[in-house]
Amino acid sequence: MSMASTAIKAVIFLIFLFIAVPITVTYWAYSQHQAPLENAETFLLVESGMSFPQIEAQLEEANLLSSKLLFDMAARVKSVDKTLKAGEYQIPANTSQADILEILSKGQTYKRYFTAIEGESVYQTVKKLIENNYLVGNLEKLPAEGALLPETYQYERGESRQAVLNRMRGDMQQTLDQLWVMRAPDLPIKTKDDAVILASVVEKETGLAAERPQVAAVFVNRLKKGMKLQADATTVYCFTKGRGALGRRLLKKDLETDCGYNTYAKYGLPVAPIANPSKESLAAVLSPPNTPYLYFVADGTGGHVFAETLDEHTRNVAKWRKIRREMEKNN
Repeated sequence: MSMASTAIKAVIFLIFLFIAVPITVTYWAYSQHQAPLENAETFLLVESGMSFPQIEAQLEEANLLSSKLLFDMAARVKSVDKTLKAGEYQIPANTSQADILEILSKGQTYKRYFTAIEGESVYQTVKKLIENNYLVGNLEKLPAEGALLPETYQYERGESRQAVLNRMRGDMQQTLDQLWVMRAPDLPIKTKDDAVILASVVEKETGLAAERPQVAAVFVNRLKKGMKLQADATTVYCFTKGRGALGRRLLKKDLETDCGYNTYAKYGLPVAPIANPSKESLAAVLSPPNTPYLYFVADGTGGHVFAETLDEHTRNVAKWRKIRREMEKNN
């Protein structure tokens, strides 16, 4: 073999190395970057002011990096290390470094939700806020009963409890303002505060959304005629103050309790709301349907049967008591 031939082969080999090695390394790096990781679903919290190396350290600690060097290089190429948005990120199970980088680069932070349930008291809603470990900080002051709008609120991890509470309170005021200007004429409700009070009673007196207008109409009719509201929920509030269920049936002596809330013992509205009323209950008391009903009682199916006269109501009560006895006997 001639020297020229050997030299040519050596050059060809070197050319092969210069081409093959980078291709091989690039392919390996790409494979590593795209390979699924054996991870469970993870939530990554990027706090404001956090450096990219700190974020990488979090990912490494959570076993979400197969190669920190490759991840760092790719992040620099996409400028993610300089444009990363603070917030919480959801990392799916069995993801890859490339997927994680894509999630971070889009800045689509994970949204959490807090639901204030219709008919809950302020105490119950605030208790859930305090027990929520994704929110931070103390509350400045417990709001007045009925001041929070029951809705589902979006928040981000690390947000303050006070900020969420302020949104709930602001939404209640805004909703009340909007409904107040559209209220029906000749209502026996003269102030926004009275509207919240009556709506809270409606909220607690029925568990069926479709019944709210009918129940509201009954109470509005009774107020117009100067009749007592005689709402069981107001009597219950005398004993529970919204901190939980009474745990027993109301007794005759309970109905005589004079606590300012009990509408069996007093005419007119309770002295204050007994729960946080929904937008639908507020709308029902401010624009009630035109009905002749003055009474209602449970019908045994979760709803109520309505009556115009006391005689009719008395018969309905007798039917309900019979149904209740049968239910208790079967249980």
